[in-house]
Amino acid sequence: MKTQGIVWNLTCIAFSITLLVHKSFSKVTDISFRDQLPLYNTDKVLQLFFLEGPFPFNVPKSAVLKAGALYENFALGHAGLGFRDEDTYETFTLQFYAKNFTGAFFPERGEGLSLSWKNQGAVGFEVADFSLSGWKQALYITEVSGPLFNQFADWLVGGFVKTVQIVQPFSVCSDGQLPGQCLIRATNSYSFVWNSLQVMSILGAHIKKDVPLDLMQTRIILLAKANQSTGAPVEANTEIFAYFITQKTCLRVAFFMTKTLVDFAQSVKNCYLEQTYVHLGNSTYISIKLSPQRILIARSAFKLPDDKVPDPSALSPFDIISLLFLVGICFVGLVSLYLRLSLNRCFNVKGCGRDNSVIFSFDESKFENASLLTQKLLDFSDANIADAEGGK
Repeated sequence: MKTQGIVWNLTCIAFSITLLVHKSFSKVTDISFRDQLPLYNTDKVLQLFFLEGPFPFNVPKSAVLKAGALYENFALGHAGLGFRDEDTYETFTLQFYAKNFTGAFFPERGEGLSLSWKNQGAVGFEVADFSLSGWKQALYITEVSGPLFNQFADWLVGGFVKTVQIVQPFSVCSDGQLPGQCLIRATNSYSFVWNSLQVMSILGAHIKKDVPLDLMQTRIILLAKANQSTGAPVEANTEIFAYFITQKTCLRVAFFMTKTLVDFAQSVKNCYLEQTYVHLGNSTYISIKLSPQRILIARSAFKLPDDKVPDPSALSPFDIISLLFLVGICFVGLVSLYLRLSLNRCFNVKGCGRDNSVIFSFDESKFENASLLTQKLLDFSDANIADAEGGK
C-alpha cells in the first residue's frame, strides 16, 4: 500500500513538471505513450468541451494569409476536445491533425513513377487556455470523472493512436446521401472527436443528454454520381500517377491565382475530373465518378453518439432501494407474526393446541346431564300431546 502511494505521488509530480514545461513552451506534443497524458484520482472531475477553430495549429502561413482576417477570426473548420479541471481550472486540449497539412490533400512525386503521401496523422496534446491556442469556439458538453478519463486515455494511446495512422480529409458521398451512408467517410479532426465521445459514452459519460444545443461540423465532400458503388482497390499505376501530378499542379495554380480562400474554393472543382481517384492508404486507390458539382465544402450537423444503453440485467440504485424496502417489510411482518403468536397461551406449549391434536374439549358429565334433560323434555311433550287428544 505504501509503495502504491509512493508511485502515485511520483506520477503526480512527473505530470506537474510536464504541465510546467508545456506552459513554458506552449506547444502541441504528439501523443505516443500513456504517461504523456494526466492520471487522475477517483475524486477528480473534469469539464469536457467541443472545440472549433479555423485551422489546425500547423497550417502554412500562406494559407492563413490567403484566408484573410475574416476567416481566421470567425470561420470554423477544425475540431478538438477541451478539458478543464473543476478544482484548479487547468485546461488542456486534444486534437487530431495531419503532420504535413498539404500532404493530406495531394502527394509528392517520388522516385520514378511513384507517389509519396505525407498524410500521417497524430493526436496533439497541449496545456493552454482554449482561446490562447487558436480555438474560436468552446461548447460545454458534460462532466467526466477522473477514472473515466484514465480509461479514455488508455484507449486513446493503446487504440486510436496505434490504429489510425493517416488523415483522409474527404468524404465521398452521392447527392442527397446522409453522412453515415457515404461511400467513404473522412478521417479527420471531427471524426476523432466523434470517436472519442463515443468511447467516453460507452464508459458511462452522459454525452448526448447534457448538450444544450446542436453541434455543427465542416465537411469536404466529393460528390459521386448517384447509385454508384466503390470498386475494388487498385495499386498505383501510371494513370493514377498522372492524375495526381496534374491535380497538384492545378491546385497550386488556383491557389496562387486567387485572392481569397472563397475564390480558391470555387476554383478547386476544376481540378477534380469526372474520373477521380481517392487514396486509401498503403499505396491503394479507388476510382470514383463524380457528379457535375464535383466537390462541396459545407457545414452540417454533428450528431453526437447516443448515451450508453443501460444493461437490463444490472440493478439500478432505485432497484436496490426497492429491494431493501421489500426485504424490510417482510422482516417486520415476520417479527410481528412471531410476537402475536407468542402471546397465545397455546403457542409452543406441549399438550396444548395442535401439538396434542385436541381441537374440541368437553365435560362428559355435563353432556350426560344434558341428555337426561333432553329426554325429559321429549317425554313432557308426548304427555301434553296425549292430553290434548283426550280432551277432544
